Amino acid sequence: MTEVGPFVPEEVNFAPNDPEYPKNWPDSRKFFIVLLVSGFGFLTPATSSMVAPALDQIATDLHITNSAESQLILSIFLLGLGVGPLLLGPLSEIYGRAPVIRWGNLFYLVFNTAGGFARTNSEMLIFRLLAGVGGSAPLVVGSGVISDCYHPEQRGFAVSIYNIVPLLGPALGPIAGAFITQSISWRWVFFIVSLADVTLQLMAAVVLRETYPPVLLEHRKSLLFESTGNPNLRTPYDNERSRDLRTVLRQSLFRCLQLLVTQPILQVLAIYLAYVYGLIYLVFSTFPSVWETQYHQSSTIGSLNYISLGLGYLSGSLICAVFVDRIYGELKARNDGRTEPEYRVPIMAAASLLVPVGIVLYGWSAGKSLFWLITDIGGFIFSCGIIMIMQSVNNYVLDAYPLYAASAIGAVTVVRNIPGVVFPLFAPYLYDAVGFGWGGSLLALVAVCIGFPAPVIIWIYGRRLRISSQFASNNERE
Repeated sequence: MTEVGPFVPEEVNFAPNDPEYPKNWPDSRKFFIVLLVSGFGFLTPATSSMVAPALDQIATDLHITNSAESQLILSIFLLGLGVGPLLLGPLSEIYGRAPVIRWGNLFYLVFNTAGGFARTNSEMLIFRLLAGVGGSAPLVVGSGVISDCYHPEQRGFAVSIYNIVPLLGPALGPIAGAFITQSISWRWVFFIVSLADVTLQLMAAVVLRETYPPVLLEHRKSLLFESTGNPNLRTPYDNERSRDLRTVLRQSLFRCLQLLVTQPILQVLAIYLAYVYGLIYLVFSTFPSVWETQYHQSSTIGSLNYISLGLGYLSGSLICAVFVDRIYGELKARNDGRTEPEYRVPIMAAASLLVPVGIVLYGWSAGKSLFWLITDIGGFIFSCGIIMIMQSVNNYVLDAYPLYAASAIGAVTVVRNIPGVVFPLFAPYLYDAVGFGWGGSLLALVAVCIGFPAPVIIWIYGRRLRISSQFASNNERE
């Protein structure tokens, strides 16, 4: 090699204690970035559910007479959340996490604001769908940010924060939505969320930094080339990253589908997560009718029962924050310091018991109009299990697919959101046909049939499947 300027090694990489390597950043910087991404992640799910108490007024103003069409205003947002990761997840692995979060949320901001001005059902559905596409950015890229910033044994707390905040959105959003709708107008539900998003965008301009190592190394290589003129500089990721726009878009659309089709691990987890996520929005969509018809509460008072779901999410997240990393560390110590993504599975297995128990208690107590606190306890147990499952799955995917974390999460998210769209549409018909009690029992039975085998399959066969995969890690990759 002919040197030009001072000697520079041909491979551009991070040194072990490199301060520019995200895993070596100060804890305070990483914590604020996680909080900011979680803030974006709060607004997006809040947008999905804040309209639930306002559906009747929206239907009246937009001349909607069919209940399924009315429910579609709630759930079509999730379709956008499912489509967005097909593009945004892989794009973040090519152009970086920060630009995708910023531009995705700007797209979300425009169409969420437009939803407040909708005059027809078609306009509302289009605006909600497109807002969901943009709003998916922090939900799929956020996991990649955590993977970039934290070592596996440190991720449990960060993942707990990242997961609990977005799930508090759909739990607390309807409370705010009910009071805003009654006090001002349902249109201000959209406007107030947009104002909050503008605030976060301004904070992101100051706090948010790029975390994806391949993009950081590419930038470092460009600076070194400018100063040295060395044409042989390479990063460890150069062979995996294309700069041609058409190639990038083709790879972006293809990688999520490729992971989903070729990775049995992701298939199992996607089906598992899809069902429990569908249950979340089935409960959200029927919550107003439970409290208004079974307990004869007003829409605003009835919306306060969403607090039970929020407390369940918070409790489950705290359980994960305390025990996930502890269990991971103990299993690592027992295996001579060897790290395995399967160390995340014990919490997943325990949570699989809570979901059917909670949904049965919720359904039968609501169906019999028992003391309202019993119904809320059922919702609490159910939501506690849900968040524990979601955090366990996210932790496992981050550990198993460290280089393709955003695409892997995106693949799971695509499948996960489909039941979130569909379940609210048939929920009224299910409960009208068999009642809340038997409807809850049927849903719990399916949860048992799907939820119990999934952790067992991952625990027994996970490592074998990873070893045979070209995308998954055989052991921890830094």
